[in-house]
Amino acid sequence: MAAQKMSTPVPNEVLDEVWLMMHMAAEMGCSKSSKTGDLPARTVSDSGKPSSRYGAKKFIFEAEVEPEYLHDVVETDSPGHEGEKEKVIIAAAEKLMQIGDALQDSKEKSEIDQLCTDLANHINEVMAPNIQERLVLLDDNQMECLRATLLATGKGRRPSLPPLVVNNKLLYQLHLLREEAKAPAAQVQIWFQKLFPGSAFPADRFCRHMDRVAENFSSLKPGEEPAFLLTRVDFDFLSAALDVHNVTRLLDKTSFKACTLTNELVLDLQHHFKKEMLQYNYFHEILSALSSSPLSLSPLDLWKKATKLEVERRKLIKNKRQNPEKLAVFLRTPFMTALQNAYDCHPPSCSNSSAAEPPTSARPNSTDSRPPRPDVVRVYMQKAEDAQQRSQKLEEQMNVLINLSKTKSSEISELQSTCAVLQSQVTSLTKKTHEMEEQLKDVRTSRLYKCKWRLQQKAKRLDVVLGDNEKLKEKVLGLEQQKVTVQKKVHLLKKARDKCKKDKDVIDSEFLRELKKENDFVPALKLGNRFTDEVRRTVVALLSQCNVSATQCSKVIQTVALELFNVKWGLNELPSPQTLLTIADEAYVLAKLATVDQLKASNNFTLHLDGTSRHQRKYVGHQITLDNGKVLSLGFVDVPCEDAATLLDVTVAVLTELGDIYDPENRDKVFQEILGKMHSTMTDRASAMKKFASSLESIKKEKLGEESELHFLHCNAHFLLGLSSSSESALKEVEKEIGRKLGRDLCVKFKKFSSAGESSVARYIRTACAILGPRGNQKSGCRVEWLAFCQEQDVPVCSRLPSYKSNRFNCYFEAAARLIQLHETILSFLNGSYLSHSNLLIDSVREDNKDCLLMALVAVVAFFFLHFTCPYWQLMQSKTPFSKLHSFVQELQRDLVAIQEEPSLILNETYCSSLWTHYPSHPGLKASLTAFISSLQCDTHGPMKSATTAIAQACQDVLKRQLVDFLAGGKFDFTCTESPIYLNCPITNVVGENAFGDFDFLTQKHRRASLFHVSSLQTAKQNRVSQWLQTTEDPKAAMAHARKTAAHFRESHRKREKEVMLAVRRKMLKNAADEEQRLANLAETKRKIIQAVLDHGGPCTTAADVAALTKRLQKGQLTEALKQEIRYQKVVLGVPGLLKLTKPVAELTQQLQDHFSGISSNGHTVTPTVAESQDAESENDENDAPDLDSPASFKFERPSQWVTVYYDNTFYVGQVISVLQSTQAEVKFLEQTKVRKDYFCWPRADDIALVDAEFIFAWDFDVLPVSSDCRIWQVANVDDLTAAYERIRIGYL
Repeated sequence: MAAQKMSTPVPNEVLDEVWLMMHMAAEMGCSKSSKTGDLPARTVSDSGKPSSRYGAKKFIFEAEVEPEYLHDVVETDSPGHEGEKEKVIIAAAEKLMQIGDALQDSKEKSEIDQLCTDLANHINEVMAPNIQERLVLLDDNQMECLRATLLATGKGRRPSLPPLVVNNKLLYQLHLLREEAKAPAAQVQIWFQKLFPGSAFPADRFCRHMDRVAENFSSLKPGEEPAFLLTRVDFDFLSAALDVHNVTRLLDKTSFKACTLTNELVLDLQHHFKKEMLQYNYFHEILSALSSSPLSLSPLDLWKKATKLEVERRKLIKNKRQNPEKLAVFLRTPFMTALQNAYDCHPPSCSNSSAAEPPTSARPNSTDSRPPRPDVVRVYMQKAEDAQQRSQKLEEQMNVLINLSKTKSSEISELQSTCAVLQSQVTSLTKKTHEMEEQLKDVRTSRLYKCKWRLQQKAKRLDVVLGDNEKLKEKVLGLEQQKVTVQKKVHLLKKARDKCKKDKDVIDSEFLRELKKENDFVPALKLGNRFTDEVRRTVVALLSQCNVSATQCSKVIQTVALELFNVKWGLNELPSPQTLLTIADEAYVLAKLATVDQLKASNNFTLHLDGTSRHQRKYVGHQITLDNGKVLSLGFVDVPCEDAATLLDVTVAVLTELGDIYDPENRDKVFQEILGKMHSTMTDRASAMKKFASSLESIKKEKLGEESELHFLHCNAHFLLGLSSSSESALKEVEKEIGRKLGRDLCVKFKKFSSAGESSVARYIRTACAILGPRGNQKSGCRVEWLAFCQEQDVPVCSRLPSYKSNRFNCYFEAAARLIQLHETILSFLNGSYLSHSNLLIDSVREDNKDCLLMALVAVVAFFFLHFTCPYWQLMQSKTPFSKLHSFVQELQRDLVAIQEEPSLILNETYCSSLWTHYPSHPGLKASLTAFISSLQCDTHGPMKSATTAIAQACQDVLKRQLVDFLAGGKFDFTCTESPIYLNCPITNVVGENAFGDFDFLTQKHRRASLFHVSSLQTAKQNRVSQWLQTTEDPKAAMAHARKTAAHFRESHRKREKEVMLAVRRKMLKNAADEEQRLANLAETKRKIIQAVLDHGGPCTTAADVAALTKRLQKGQLTEALKQEIRYQKVVLGVPGLLKLTKPVAELTQQLQDHFSGISSNGHTVTPTVAESQDAESENDENDAPDLDSPASFKFERPSQWVTVYYDNTFYVGQVISVLQSTQAEVKFLEQTKVRKDYFCWPRADDIALVDAEFIFAWDFDVLPVSSDCRIWQVANVDDLTAAYERIRIGYL
């Protein structure tokens, strides 16, 4: 084959270096038979100069040495050249690799690579025993350049890197540098990017590739190292199948060769895409560029089909030992043919496709179940048809084989022609090889001497440089001495500078101290005989905003002045506690002035009214909401009762007081102006509030005319209270329908306990919060252990149990949701060994928590909290305008109707209500609830659906009752037209609840403070008096007005409190008079009944007396006599309602006879009562004494009832605190004092127990308080109680 020119010229310097290296190796260790003079000279051009361009084949034979000469080079070691010869030969091979990289002809490249391989093989044959010990081969010029470039840290120029050959030697040298510098992987990646910029190979894999080269090098056998080090590394190489078609890591589609896609090529390309995490759309583009025919599949389908082929290849690899040819056939199969086979449900077999086909003969149809009669002709005809079909198939297969043989024969002929061409090329190459060998001998002789002369010149220049270096070292030593001297001078100067700086600071501090003494200003505390306005404003801010008590305000001012401003004031100079209380009264006036000032600036406002009871006293609070949404407080007042008339009088007095404070001369005008701006009222749904609102509207119309209108709004948050009570009633009905006991009622120890007053769900929620939640049962709970357990289990704080006494609007539903969220945690806590004690309350919660059906019902309540009550409460807390509320209420109604009609939605994990989409909350709670419901057994789904339907129906009833105005067609349905009248109205009356929260805090903090003082602090805080004084036009006038009028309003409030107490006393006297009148009427009634009974010969005491009475009297007289006897038994003797008056004479007679014989009308035994009294006076005296010795007739009726309980050692006096049922109640016991036997007191720790009615032997006796704090009580007839106890005890014994 003719020699070709290289497209890229190879520099002459490179060729010279290769030639020089080979001759240096020959000089170091050649045999006597091979001498330098025998080497061929380098080819020279026609002009006599060395040629700048060489043909590829010619240069290869110039660079190559004869085998005998190479053998002499690597065989003999001359003294003093150990290891150097091998370095030179390996360097020459690397230079040849660089020259091969510059060539574009692939055949020439392969020839140069083959030459390098031959060099390595010759080295292996001779140097195998000692190459492992001489790893210094790697420490060459390239290693030094890499070390200087990558590891040097000093300043200066770096040596330029020589052209690098990417082989195992380079990677192993980088590995040694990494070990030498202990460089991390990130630093090695930086080296890779610096050495190979623009490479598509991932830099993070370079470290792993380098480590593998080091591992392979250490595992090589002696003599294999040079060949391994010269092995090329191609970072862009993907696979052999892809490399044939120029598919490299860059995936450059312009260099692709169109071809027929095979399974091997497609699978190799997909493996690379998975490894590099590339998109399958690009996979489709690459295959389209490679394919000679267009692809009809989409990118995703193409990727899926390739994945299926990968699965098939793995199966073939597993069975490779059994059938190795099958894998090779599969890899060579065209990809589109494999796709077609993948579409088939049953792929044909490789060995015998015809045998896999099912028989085509079919049995003839017949309606009869019996087999048809055999027909010989038909059988033979069928066989003939089958034979014909088989022959056709064989002919088709034969045609396929013939075509295949033709194709193979054509391929064989092409291969033969190709072999002939290659053989001719080999012959021509052999001739050229001999020619180039002759030329190489001439080149070797001339080039060696030229290179030697160049090296001598370089050595001379290096000697000159070494001399200059010695001179420079002397200069450096002199400069270092000068540097030390200068450093000492700098150190002395720094010391002097620091000293000057300290002196300057001392002088400046003394100067500032003197200047402060000259210009120090101490603010004045008093202006004449009174404290300044600044002091008063400070006191108001401390009392209202900072919640500092009046006794500590002066101390706070003294401390702040001393610590911050170095001003020393004595407590005698600051306001006294009495003065501080006076200033607090002034804060009340300032708060009202701020209120009127903001009311005048507002267009309208809404009046809030709410009441509460604290310590058996009734309080009413007033608040207003301005059109800008700001809430102001009008204070608190106490009332004797919460009827409509009292509320109206209080409200008018509060509004009139605003005018009296703001402008005493024109207070009526101010009152009318305030009434004119009063747009609406916001109250709860009590009947007294309705009458109050109508009366207030009448006053407004009377003052301002009939055109004025007042709108009555109700608090929409109270809707949640209705949901709680209605849901509780619905759950009671559902538990009755279940037909079995739930929770603790299944346990024997709780058989005497009753939950008739609440459902099992409510009982579990209440008791669980009592032992685990905040503000629970301090005596029987385990709150501390629970918190420690939650901290150990990393339970989030946001998912802890709430207090059952905190948010009364939503605590029922929220507590149920939290209990479901913490169900597993509570179960682990109660069933583990974490508690050191236990009681009935804890056991009750444990038993309830174990019942899956009960927990399923609790989950229903939690479901309604998550999707309805919680979003609705957030809606109430938001700033949603009143005119938009109707849309949310209507959405709530639609959701409730949907839940009622389809209760299985509770089992749907993806269900979300409309309110939840507007106000989503508690995502963790939703996930916990969904997981809990999905974990429940199927037998609980029915009761859950029933409970869901019942609660949804109850919620709809409450919604239609309380929020009917917001439904479609209602008063507040603004779907079509939005009314501007209600634009700024609030939607809840929660501001009143919040105000009473402040009231509770202040009354707890200031226990002995008057109501006026508490109201002053709360209004000053709510109305932000301190900020208002900073923005008002004339704060001094406001402060002066407050000082003048504060005492007057304090006195008026005191008078009002006295009037309230007088009203309460009048009401008590009236109640006492009514009670006396009632008792007198009762005594008169008893006297008349006794007289009537005596007149007809009674009273009857036995059944015989009744029979004698019936014989003695006529029918008309007998009826009246029997009724009088019954009245005597019921009214005078106090027999319970077993006897009825509205019956015929015969039934009345039988009823009395049964009663006296000890049998009731229901067949139960009746215990005889005490003997009747002779007159009304004695009967009245016996009513005042306690009932004794009749425990069978006692039934618990009401709380606060005084009872005496029988115990084995003594009796105890107590008060009923809650009635569970008529035969069982909770009693709080008194403790007998040691001072007097009739004095009793409450113990330090509450003594509460569950008592059955059968152990009560005295009740409804007088227990009067002795001390003012109601700590000591007196039981007057304690002797009678003691005697009765002794009689009962003796009877039991």
